[in-house]
Amino acid sequence: KKDRHSKIYTSQGPRDRRVRLSIGIARKFFDLQEMLGVDKPSKTLDWLLTKSKSAIKELVQKKQKKGESRPDSKEGGGEEEDEEEEEEESRKKKCTNNTIAKESRAKARARARERTREKMCIKNMNVASGINQLQFLQLF
Repeated sequence: KKDRHSKIYTSQGPRDRRVRLSIGIARKFFDLQEMLGVDKPSKTLDWLLTKSKSAIKELVQKKQKKGESRPDSKEGGGEEEDEEEEEEESRKKKCTNNTIAKESRAKARARARERTREKMCIKNMNVASGINQLQFLQLF
């Protein structure tokens, strides 16, 4: 099955241009869109990105500093190391949550398959009993 939507190529590979938002974020986004008086999402995002340029520059600088310093060196601010540890812990939690969620979905699919099998068996039994009744009636 071919995906005909255009892609944006990033360092993590091709990404779909379409974005799914949670209900809460979508509500905030559309409220902002109404306040700005624009009807195109790209204009709203452009406004958001323009207003947050300084924060984005800060992030880029932090990334560059992390790339320059060695991870095994103990020099410099302890705050950055604490932040890195917190980020690593949150990533680990997300991974375990993702694993649990995947297992839960797999179990749910298995239960659904079993219910479907049961329904099909009941349906087949009903069809078979209907045929038997017809054959019985044809004898008379």
